[in-house]
Amino acid sequence: MDLFTAGTLVVDQPWSAGNLLLRTRYHVDVYDTRDGHLASVDERSAPRLTRPVRLTQLSGSTPFRLSVRRPDGATLLTVDKGFSLLHPRVRVTGADGRVLGSVERANRKHYPITDHTGAPLGAFDFPSGRFTAADGTEAGVLERRAVAHRAGERVGRDVLHVRPGVAGPLRALVLATVLALDVVRGNGTARNSAITWN
Repeated sequence: MDLFTAGTLVVDQPWSAGNLLLRTRYHVDVYDTRDGHLASVDERSAPRLTRPVRLTQLSGSTPFRLSVRRPDGATLLTVDKGFSLLHPRVRVTGADGRVLGSVERANRKHYPITDHTGAPLGAFDFPSGRFTAADGTEAGVLERRAVAHRAGERVGRDVLHVRPGVAGPLRALVLATVLALDVVRGNGTARNSAITWN
């Protein structure tokens, strides 16, 4: 079982006081339901000039470049977001560097998902957590964020259930939306966005 075949993914991010108050770099770890570590999502480094901004409510407007890597270090996906103020768009590329598509925040609740040509693949509804394909069928459901524990440490936990048969670019973009959720939603590393789904 891997990131692209698991039906349920558990996404944990550090939840200590220091991480919530002072985080300037994005990081989550991804597990299956048996606690197998499937991937990590990291920034190699946040641009130095953006670090003070990452501590404010303008964090979500700063650029992010996230790498989704297997435990052996192989890159599975890359998630890029440029500077944005109102409607952040993230672009997702595969391991081969091919652009798979993008996710854009249309408003606080609606996030259209498109392929590399701009054609609709589906959408994400927040805060219901429901992903739909372009034909209206359900592609997955994201459970509301909760505080949990892993290896004795507090984590913020999102759990994604992907429907059977969802594959290809749509699955990759659903995964990218959840793995980079605070970036996709335009919150970045801001403290209040980490604590609650606002």
